[in-house]
Amino acid sequence: MKPNQFDKLADKVAECRRTIEKSMLRPVQVFFNDVDKVVAVLWSDGLRSKATCDSHDTFNLEMGIAICIAKRLVGKKNYTKLRENARFQLSNIPAKKKKKSDKIRPVSEKKSQNKT
Repeated sequence: MKPNQFDKLADKVAECRRTIEKSMLRPVQVFFNDVDKVVAVLWSDGLRSKATCDSHDTFNLEMGIAICIAKRLVGKKNYTKLRENARFQLSNIPAKKKKKSDKIRPVSEKKSQNKT
């Protein structure tokens, strides 16, 4: 490859990299209100994602940001469908039956049973 061709190729690669970096979705600003239990993320394309916490839950900023990211990646409607599907699946899991061996015993009691 001639030096001139290499420079042109390097310029094209750099231009492609800049284009990709500009088009990447990035959070620009995060807003939160711990009194109202709301987190909102403003994205580089101007859209906003919002997550609200139920009144009986404790506010967690990291969880709110994660929910905003998930909503932005899959879309609000798809996120709602995924969440409802997960709740349905969790509610249909049968309760695990406890075995007699699952009982918690004091350490001294376990040692005395092993000796006999």
